Amino acid sequence: QREKRTKGPPPELSPSERAIAASHIKLWRACSGDSMTFILEDDVVFEADCASTIKDLVAKVPIQSASLLLLGYFHREEKDLSLADETALLDFKLPQYFWGAHAYGLTAPAAKVLLKRLPVDCPIDDFIAQAVREGVLHCYAARAKVAKQRTQDVSLVVHSGRANPNVTHNRSKKISYDHCESLGERVC
Repeated sequence: QREKRTKGPPPELSPSERAIAASHIKLWRACSGDSMTFILEDDVVFEADCASTIKDLVAKVPIQSASLLLLGYFHREEKDLSLADETALLDFKLPQYFWGAHAYGLTAPAAKVLLKRLPVDCPIDDFIAQAVREGVLHCYAARAKVAKQRTQDVSLVVHSGRANPNVTHNRSKKISYDHCESLGERVC
């Protein structure tokens, strides 16, 4: 069992967080073959005409390895780029940690990695990001995000309020990107 990032037992996940985790796990179990399975939450919004962009991104992700393709995310920190494949940096950010599991693609080997790490003991995006940080998943985050998540003011998800160690949130910032013209104008 992996090490807990907080002292003491983790807070109970809210009923919504447990339901979200269960739906993601069900889809991970369905991942198979030599293609990418996309997991999309009900509050995802895509950029117009993004299908060809997604197709191009999928073609550049190694399907045979434990790969995760983020179509939308909140970026925390990037890996040491001196170790990265220079061609990958044209289309992708290579996050070491991120938030947001609202729109991602997963290879069958990646799904197996996540299933071996069960049970989920934190919000699902943190669960996936921990696997990325520990180096067991290869994460490719679309440099030009093609999906976003609706703002929290319309979300019905009740969060557990878990504090993430080593992460400082700027509480003065307001997530207001639903009112922006492009994904690049988001504040988070």
